[in-house]
Amino acid sequence: MHTANPTSSVTSSPFRSALVLIAMALLTGSGWAQDAASADDDPQLVEASCFADVDSIAPGASFRIACELEMAPHWHIYWKDPGESGAATSMKIETPTGFTLGALEWPRPQVLDADGSRCHGYEGSVILFAAVTAPEVLTGDDVAVFTIDLRWLVCRDVCVMGRDRQQITLPTGVDDAGASAPGAEETAGVAEQRARLETMARRVPRAATPEADCVSESNGARVIATGPALGHQSAELILIDVPGITVDAPTLSVGDGRWRLEAACAVDPGNLLGGKPRFAAVVALGETLDDPSFEISCPLAVPKPR
Repeated sequence: MHTANPTSSVTSSPFRSALVLIAMALLTGSGWAQDAASADDDPQLVEASCFADVDSIAPGASFRIACELEMAPHWHIYWKDPGESGAATSMKIETPTGFTLGALEWPRPQVLDADGSRCHGYEGSVILFAAVTAPEVLTGDDVAVFTIDLRWLVCRDVCVMGRDRQQITLPTGVDDAGASAPGAEETAGVAEQRARLETMARRVPRAATPEADCVSESNGARVIATGPALGHQSAELILIDVPGITVDAPTLSVGDGRWRLEAACAVDPGNLLGGKPRFAAVVALGETLDDPSFEISCPLAVPKPR
C-alpha cells in the first residue's frame, strides 16, 4: 500500500482565505504587491492566445472558448486554488446576448515548491476553457463577438502581475439553403487548436461522485472518501480552500485497486461567506499531468449551537 500525506497538518483557514482575497484584489485593482513588478517590465513572461474550437456558429450549437497561456521557462502561474501563496489566474468571458456560458474548466495543476510554500499552478503552458451554447434563434449581426479578460500572477524568484484582453469574432447563422455560415468547413488551424484543447480537457479532474463514496461524519468532524485507483499505485492530494472550513492532518492512501482519503474538518459558520460548508480537494493519481484525477466535493454538517 502506498500512502501519500502532503504534510502532517494542512490547514485551510479564514485567515488564508482573506490573504487570497487580498491577492485577488491586487490583481484586479490598480495597486501592486510589494515584491511584484508590472507586466510592462517583461511582456514575454506570459503569452496568451484565445480561440474557439469552431469556425462558425449554428443556432443552438455548443462550442468552447479557450485561452492558451504559455509561460517563459521556469516561470509559473496559478490554478483556481493557488495553495499556500500566489493568486488564482482569472479568465472572464463576455458573451453576446442569448448565449449561455458554462463554468471555467481547469486542467490538473502541478504541485510546485515556491520558496518553501506548497503551491498549485502551471509551468510551460496550459489551456483554460469554457463551454458556450448559442441560442436557438440567432438574430441581429452576422457575427458574434466574445471578449476575454485575462489576469494572472506569474512567479519565479519574484512575481509579476499581468493581464490581456482579446476578442474572438465568429460568423453566425445559416444561409437560405440551410447550410452553415461561411467558414463552417473546419480549417487546419481550428483542427490543430481543437486537438490541443482535447489534450487539456482530458486533464480536467473528473467529478468524484457518484463514482467515489464520500461520507461526512457528525458535525463535520471527519471526511472519508474513496474511489478507483485505475491501475495506479500512487496519488497526491491537492486541497481546495473553502471559506469557513479548516482541514487538519489529511491522509491519502492507495491499495487494493482503490484510493482512500481521510481528513479531519471543522466548520466555522461565521466564516462561510454565504457558501455551503463542504470539503473540497483533488486526488491526482499517478505521476504525470496526463494521469487521471478526481475532484471531491463533500457536504459538511454545520455544528448545532449549544
